[in-house]
Amino acid sequence: MLLAPLTDEDLRSLGDIMTRVRDHMRAQPPRSAAPRRRRT
Repeated sequence: MLLAPLTDEDLRSLGDIMTRVRDHMRAQPPRSAAPRRRRT
């Protein structure tokens, strides 16, 4: 239902955008991967 009203062109555009977002997110490690400071 979410994607039903989209045209083929819309879906191609959305795919292109999501690919760029994915590539951007993969370019840097997530914040959770950063070492944490130990409490003293």
